[in-house]
Order: sequence, then C-alpha cells, then structure tokens
Amino acid sequence: MRRYAVLAMFALCVMWPSVVGATYVSATKYDWSQLAAGIVEGKTTKYDQAYAIYRWLCDNIAYDTAYSIYTADEAYEQKKGVCQAYSELFYRLGEAVGLKVDIVTGKGKSSLDINDVEGHAWVFVYTSDASGILVDPTWGAGSVSNGTFRRKDHDDTWFDVSPEWMLFSHYPEDDVYQFMASPVSFGTWSSIPGLRPMHKDFGFDGAQLLAGCLRGEDPDMPECFSPELRGVEVKSIPLSGTLRVGQKYRFVIAHPSGAEVMVRNNDDYDQTQNVKSGVSVTEFVPSESGLLNVSVRNPATGKYSVLLKYKVASETDADRRNLELVAPEKSPLLKGIGNYRPELFRKYGVDFGKLLAAVKNEGIRSFPEVYGSAKFSIVDIPWNGTLSVGRPVTFRIAPQEGRWAVVVGSTWLYDWSQAAPGEPWEMTVTPDAAGPVKICAKVDETENSWAVIMTYEAR
Repeated sequence: MRRYAVLAMFALCVMWPSVVGATYVSATKYDWSQLAAGIVEGKTTKYDQAYAIYRWLCDNIAYDTAYSIYTADEAYEQKKGVCQAYSELFYRLGEAVGLKVDIVTGKGKSSLDINDVEGHAWVFVYTSDASGILVDPTWGAGSVSNGTFRRKDHDDTWFDVSPEWMLFSHYPEDDVYQFMASPVSFGTWSSIPGLRPMHKDFGFDGAQLLAGCLRGEDPDMPECFSPELRGVEVKSIPLSGTLRVGQKYRFVIAHPSGAEVMVRNNDDYDQTQNVKSGVSVTEFVPSESGLLNVSVRNPATGKYSVLLKYKVASETDADRRNLELVAPEKSPLLKGIGNYRPELFRKYGVDFGKLLAAVKNEGIRSFPEVYGSAKFSIVDIPWNGTLSVGRPVTFRIAPQEGRWAVVVGSTWLYDWSQAAPGEPWEMTVTPDAAGPVKICAKVDETENSWAVIMTYEAR
C-alpha cells in the first residue's frame, strides 16, 4: 500500500458541462449490461451493487493526467479518465443493473488548503426510491502527484460518505446534494479546510467539526496518513493536533502480529510498550517543543511509516514543572549531564526523581560511566562521577548474580555488608589517591571474567 498524507491528497479534476438539477451524460455506443452484470454478480442489494461498481472503478480505471478523457466510452477503452469520466462510467454501469445514479458537479478541495480548489464531479447513488449515498470514485481510486497517478490500495473512505464529511471537500452546484438543513454558501465553504472522511477512522466527529468550522473555528487536528500496513486501526489517540510538554498522552493502535508502534518527539522516542491481542498501548510524555510522530513498523520490510503527526507547543514554566513530576527522566537538566544513560539507569532501577534532586542540590556535572553487562539494582550510590580524595562514599546495590567488588586504584575490596539477609549490599570506601574507582562484577567462574559495571574518577 502506498502512503499519502490525507490532508494533502492531490486529485485534479477537469469540469464537464452540466445541467443544474439534472444529469448530463455523454452518449454511448456500448451495451453495458454484460460488464455490469459481471461486476455486481451475487450482489442482491442496491447498496452492495453500488459498492461493487465503486470497487471496480477504483481498481481498474486510472486518472488521466493528460486531462483529455471525459466520457464513459473513452474511460472504458483507455482504462483511464478524469472525474467526469469516472462519474459517467459509474452512471452507465449502474444504469445497466437498474441503479439510479445522479452525476453531481461542482468544486473540490484537492488538499487541506482552502485555496486549492478545482472543478470536480462525483455521484449520488439511490439505494432506495427516496434515499441514497454520496460516492467519489475518482478520489477513491488514487491521487496525482507531480503528474503521476498513484492508485490506492482498497480505499473505501470515498464510498458512502456522510454529507458532513463530503461537504468539507466537495461543493455541489446544486445545493440539494449538500443534504444540509441550511445550505452552506460557496463563500463560507471556501473558508473551511478540505478535511477528508478518513478522519472518522481516527475518531473525529464530522458533524461536530463541520459545525465548528462553519462558526469560524480553526480545527486543531493532527495530520493523518493512510496506514501503509493493512490491518492497522486507530483505537484511541489525542484528538488535539497540538500537544504540550509534560503531559502524558495515550496512543492505542491495533495492528497485525509482529508490527510495532513508535511514538517520537524530535530525538526522544518510545517503541511499543504494551502489546496485547494485537493492540499496542503507548503512553508518552513529550519533552520538547517541535513535532511528535506516531509510526508503525511493517514486520515484512522492517520499515516505519508515519500514521500521525502532531505539533508540540513551546513549553512554559508550568510545562517544565509538569515534566519533572510526570517524567523526570526526560528533564533537560538530566539530559545535559555527562554520561547520562536513561535506558540503563531505568534498567538498574534508578529513581529519576531522586536523581534530578541530586543534580539540583549537588551541582553534578557528570555521572559515573555505567555499563550494561550485569544484573543488579542501584539502591543508593554517589551520583557525581567525580569523587574527592580522602572523602568516604557509600555504595548500596542489590546484585542478582555473581561476585562483586569495589576497586580503588589497584586495591580490590570484596567486603560488602548487609543489614539482614535479602537486604542491599553496602560498602563504604575512601579514595586515598587520585585515579579510577570502579564497581566490578564476576558473573561466572571463567578466568578473568570480571566486568566493569561503573567507573568514577577520584580527584
């Protein structure tokens, strides 16, 4: 499946003469009954027949980037056409199986930009004598970018579109096809963004959004992209397009087995945190103003594709305080300290709130170098990577395996103490000369298998 930004789809269309209140259709030389019967075979309802015709058009007719094919006959022969050709072909196929189809002409917004307006045509299909559905087979088939048509992989968002979602991007010449209690003027329509019906799959309410836009409100929404991986479904996301530093946000995305969700704020990212029955739940706290993207990894290719884009507003003092309370490990104060390795610190059970307090109170400029080659928890250690000669320091750790030692210069110390069985190991040492101070572990009995876990410098 190719990916397109839903808010920036480019789907050109050339206007074709129309008669307001009636349907203009070019003459045809074909009997469409056999083709149409094959397309709708096994479909017993008008709705299902309309959908079968929609899918056939989307899958078999390309957009004519030369803008020269307007009629059903030419579109069938050349397997391409502009929007009028798609609409006329829908009309002919529907007519052949007894479907009543109106071709609707007007204007379409090719993107979110309110000024990106083109002539356009789509259809209204009667699924009963008195009611029907709005369908745009042209935009359902694909989009045009830099003069090249790119077919979509099974996009049904332009079939049976609600009047509210359709009106964001489609303005009919005959306002009866708005299906609004109070028709919207072209001037008003020109001022609202060209949102797409696919937004409903992300949890947005089209009627609510349209009402707000008609009141002059600017919808603050994330930028939404078609899932590149089939089977991806948005369950719950923040609906505001602007997020704040220090606030926790929850993203619930369903996806096929083996896929992963990644939430990224600039260079800070979290991959899938909790997956159950094919649903990923990621709780994420933005730490910097800028962008926040939600992406999904395709297990077959290993590549990530963007599903959502948010803006993160410039942080305030209140935002920074919230960040220190909610996610202290993301504090800029900690990120600015040398040897800061939050993933390892988290692995070793560090309390980031206490760590942040130590940085503020002790003027720490660099942490000790910490390595990831042993299993233990940090209970309490000196967090200043530079120790003072002649000043005692205490290390409290909770090893899960092996033998442990503190090495001061060339002296190996093994005499850890415990307040009681099962309590943390504790050792107090006093560096007597400048040089390295190390915590080392021997996790097996192999000769020379001692590994350095933590390194300080005594001065």
